[in-house]
Parts: sequence; C-alpha cells; structure tokens
Amino acid sequence: MDDTKDKAQLDTLLSDEVGLNEEVSVNTAETKDNDIILHSGNSLSVDDTYPITASCETKVIYLIGPFACGKTTIETSLYQLFHNGDVNGIYFAGSETLNAYEQRAFNTRVQSYNNVPETPRTPLDSNDIFLHLRLWDCLKNKTTNYLFADISGEIFSAVKGSVDEAKKQLPYIKSADYIMCIIDGEKIIDKKQRLAVVEEAKQLLRTFIDANMLKSDACIQFVFSKYDYILNSGTDEAIEFIENQKNKLRAYFADMASVIQFFNVAAMPERTERCEVGYGLKDVLASWESVPSAFVSENKMNVKAEINKLKYKLLGGHDE
Repeated sequence: MDDTKDKAQLDTLLSDEVGLNEEVSVNTAETKDNDIILHSGNSLSVDDTYPITASCETKVIYLIGPFACGKTTIETSLYQLFHNGDVNGIYFAGSETLNAYEQRAFNTRVQSYNNVPETPRTPLDSNDIFLHLRLWDCLKNKTTNYLFADISGEIFSAVKGSVDEAKKQLPYIKSADYIMCIIDGEKIIDKKQRLAVVEEAKQLLRTFIDANMLKSDACIQFVFSKYDYILNSGTDEAIEFIENQKNKLRAYFADMASVIQFFNVAAMPERTERCEVGYGLKDVLASWESVPSAFVSENKMNVKAEINKLKYKLLGGHDE
C-alpha cells in the first residue's frame, strides 16, 4: 500500500480548495425517464393533486368551520386510526403527505409531553392545503384516494355571508364530493353560545350554496365535534338540543342538497370515560366508502303541501 499516495488523496478530499480550481461533477439537476420523484411529504397544492386524482378514484372532502372547531384534529385522527391496523376491513395503503400528518399529530401524542391533546393551527396564508390518504377496501378489493382540504378557520369566518369573497378565496371548493360542516360541541355546552354556533355553520354553508359553488351531487355532512364534552356534561339537555338542531338543519337544507348526513364525533377526547379516541370517525369513514345516492332521502320532511309530498315520494319516501 502506498501511504504517501493515500494521504495525498485524503488531503484532496478534505481540502477547502476543491471546487475552486477544478470542475466537480455533481448529479443534482438531471432527471431521467425512469427516475422516481419522491414528494417531500408536506401538504399539497392543487397542482400537486393532479397525479393523485389521475391514478385512481379520488374523493375530495372539504372540512368547513371557524377557528378551533376541530377540523384539523378530525383529519389527523382519521390518519392515526390506521396505526393499529385496519378499520372494518379498510387498510392504509399510502400517503403523499406523511410528514404533514406527523407534524399535525405530534402534539396529540405522549412524546409531546402535552397534558391536553391538541393540533397546531392551520397557517392562514398557505396554498398547500390538501392532506392525502390512500385506502384499500379488502372486501371490495378497491383502492381509493382521499384528499382533505385543511383550511384555516379564519378564512371561513372571512367569507361567511359574502358570496364574492367566497368565490375569490375558495374557488376550488367546487371540486368537493363531501362538504363536512363542523359544529363545535364544546361551545354547545354553553347555552349562551349554542344557537350562535349552529347559526354560524348554517350561514357559512348557505354562502357556498348561494354562490353556486357546490356540485349538484355533493354530500353535505354536519359533524358535531368534541362530542365528549356533550357526553361528559352530566345532562341529556345538550344531546336533546343537538338532535333538535339536526331536524331543523335537515328541513332548512332539504331543497338545497341531495344528501344530508349527521355525525357525532370526538376525534381526540380529553377524557375517555365515555368516548374512545376517534369516537364516531369509523361511521364517517364508512359513509365515504359507500356511494350516497341523490335518491336516497336523508332529508325526510313532515310537510303537508301536495307538491312537497310529490317531491318526497320521488326522492324515495313513503306515506305512512
């Protein structure tokens, strides 16, 4: 072995002068046809979603609601459901946004040393709004992509009641197959806030409908989040209020939506005596795996007008 030669080569490698007087070959910018491009794992822009939507069936889900109502927690908890295996025969089959999910999920885990599970606020000015899950249904042998729009609650507060502002700030909501309208269950405990919370959700959804921004076959899903607060309130009064509001919301939007569904969810409860982690999310997931029909009437109405009775029958209802 030539120690002198080896030492010279080592000195060259360690020298700060490399690259100053010699041309160094670096394979950085070149890509070939057979190269595999790996995404950073962060949330996706609209343009980033095109390869996903082109690969197989994709369902786009927009969660709408004000700041801190539980939108991001629901999206993150859905991802974490699959850490323990399948969910009723549905398996995790990949994600292009693993890093984004992990960043959002960290504060809900023991490693964060947080006393209360929480998810970080969604950035207000980000154009990268989509989280991605690829799921495989073993019974149907079918793979489906899910894209979840993670949008700051401040934006929804800004567009509420303004058709022009809604069209300007949220034009891509037209692509939504499901609109999940999140109603904060924690605030429903407070009798002074509860009606305002429901009215805010109602007005926000009506803004998108008046702006003609929803697909004709889009499914409207009202989700009462943080339902552990309701169950741990020590009274059935809040539960009765929610059930009453479901009937009122169903009647109000009956002529505006093909399918209306309701869910009670506690994605990341502070106390688990009455609600396990992910409470209600399996039902939500099952609703996406099924195909809602515009003629399956979730919008049952007690009406006397003959024209409305006819419409009800056409939607699949039956007279008693």
